[in-house]
Amino acid sequence: MRYWRRAALLGRIAYLRQRFEEASACLTSFLQTAQHLRAEGSVADCLEWFAAALSARGKPAEAARLFGAAEAHRQRTGEVPYAPDQPAYLDDVAATRAQLPNGAFAQSWAQGRAMSLEQAIADALTAANPVPQVQAAVWSRAAN
Repeated sequence: MRYWRRAALLGRIAYLRQRFEEASACLTSFLQTAQHLRAEGSVADCLEWFAAALSARGKPAEAARLFGAAEAHRQRTGEVPYAPDQPAYLDDVAATRAQLPNGAFAQSWAQGRAMSLEQAIADALTAANPVPQVQAAVWSRAAN
């Protein structure tokens, strides 16, 4: 497995442990590499995980856009979601929806669906602002 794919998985693990800053740092690393390599595999998963971390960090509009972008990317590429992740995905979307006033969730989701993959990645990276110290700590742990 390539190191950059590991970054996405470490991000998901950090999210599940409620370490949202660390999750954002790992997922940022994955998206930056995917953007640089123009790789599309696993990007929808990563966008969804990133959205969940943003929602948990109090950024539900940004999260809804990324959920919408991930859905559109899956439809364009035929990328299938990982079935065991589906209940968590539904919970993450529901938590995001609950943070937004009526109509705002659907509007943000639609904005995300209209984005290109490059726009969605740029949007995620802009919303993230990972703390450099957290990013360094993540990679020092990943190297061990």
